[in-house]
Amino acid sequence: MKHVLKDVTIVGLALAVACFVIPAVVVNFVNVSTPPKPANLFAQLVDRRDVIEEHSGNLRYKGQLLQKLPTNEMGNCPTELKKPLEGTPDPSGVLAMGDGLWLLTGATIKSKACSDPKARSTDNYLFQRQTKNYRSVASLSEGRVLHSMLKLSDGRVLIFGGCDISAVCIDSFELLDLKRNTCSIICHSSEGKSGTDLVEIKPNIVLAIGARYPDSTAVELIDIDSHTCTMLGHLNKSRCYSSVYRVSPSEYLVVGGYNSLSEPDSNHLPPELIKVPATMH
Repeated sequence: MKHVLKDVTIVGLALAVACFVIPAVVVNFVNVSTPPKPANLFAQLVDRRDVIEEHSGNLRYKGQLLQKLPTNEMGNCPTELKKPLEGTPDPSGVLAMGDGLWLLTGATIKSKACSDPKARSTDNYLFQRQTKNYRSVASLSEGRVLHSMLKLSDGRVLIFGGCDISAVCIDSFELLDLKRNTCSIICHSSEGKSGTDLVEIKPNIVLAIGARYPDSTAVELIDIDSHTCTMLGHLNKSRCYSSVYRVSPSEYLVVGGYNSLSEPDSNHLPPELIKVPATMH
């Protein structure tokens, strides 16, 4: 009888160890194998109280006055441009070039070569507002609509993204040189996008920030001279149509914009400070 009780006691102790010690070891192992999510080292959310908007349109960030960098803002089309446009004017395909010149690109134009008015045209035109004359210039490599355009400091134009005739987003960057009358693809993004913000942070170095479709947090650096596109990192919030301000040669403040066109959330998007490695520009 004593032997039986002794055996039962030993078995009970073994079961107790199996029930309490082993699960603890397993739980401890699981905790070790799932490290916490790393902090976003590329983009840092900024306290709204540190950003004060001036009447001039500039900003103060922690007391420092910042000037807004030129971006591909959505502007209003001149009245004279409404006739050649397909239906409702698409400002994304119209860019002010200065001295009364306007650049019209892609499907924004009613191309004589396109029998289908919904076709994504590759035609580009310069419109002189004073004389009301149109002049054909080098065509796009890919027909597109709802694309982004940025006039560079040297007068050339960077064109990115948009959608093709099948409503598929395009990933190519094209460079239009009006002096040489050439237009060609120079590089590709990591994905096709529409409504990306383009900003030139130094001559021929451009940041491509976010998108409106699909919603994107990606920030890429385009080197015009070397024809390269490099992924830098991601914002904490997806956005489009933002304003960008230079804080330092390697830091840029991204303010405002929308998280999407269908659900605009400009009042709740916090400013973000992005850091561009000095070796990248």
